[in-house]
Amino acid sequence: MPAKSPEFDQETLPWLDRLAGEVDAYIGALQEPADPALRDLLLHWAQFGFAVLSGAIEHDLIDAYLGDVDELFATRQGRHTFVNVQGYGERPVSACSAEQLAIPHLRIMDFHNASVAGKRMSMHPRIMTFLRHVFRDTPVGM
Repeated sequence: MPAKSPEFDQETLPWLDRLAGEVDAYIGALQEPADPALRDLLLHWAQFGFAVLSGAIEHDLIDAYLGDVDELFATRQGRHTFVNVQGYGERPVSACSAEQLAIPHLRIMDFHNASVAGKRMSMHPRIMTFLRHVFRDTPVGM
């Protein structure tokens, strides 16, 4: 016997978890003209939990961010930034070896507090604009 799918009250679901018609109605009600890609981005977000905003961040800002990551890893002793390393869990970057920092699926925690470029990326106008549509409210980048 197949497992029964859970039933959810459609009225209590976040708007993006409802039907695609909700996205169309939302876009149609916008005061300003929407980016032509907005519909597809919102539907992708609803289905997969993420969206790719190709070309949203300038290359020099990406380079600055990667430079900040390289500096964090090179000067990790005495740094208070935490990382979450697959297989090791959450720990200060200063407690990690170079080998641990090279493990895939490493996450730098709250890097916007240690990197101006990280903060600029998290608050980038293109990203904030998209997230305003997702949340229908002003987002807080972190």
